[in-house]
Amino acid sequence: MLAFLCLLNTVMRIYEIEIKTPEQLRIEALKKKKDKAADTLKAEKDRQSKAKAREKILSAQQTLYNTNQ
Repeated sequence: MLAFLCLLNTVMRIYEIEIKTPEQLRIEALKKKKDKAADTLKAEKDRQSKAKAREKILSAQQTLYNTNQ
């Protein structure tokens, strides 16, 4: 009886797995690409922002160095 219940439980789990259609898989792939593009865009904006801040700091340091001479 216990073996039958284990087998039944296994079969029920197999049927719980959702089989996706090609259209659903395409939508899922497009969503993943969209999320990756958004992450890439954010990373690039952060990189540019940090580069601009570094340039401002360097410029300020050069100004201070030149005024002290």
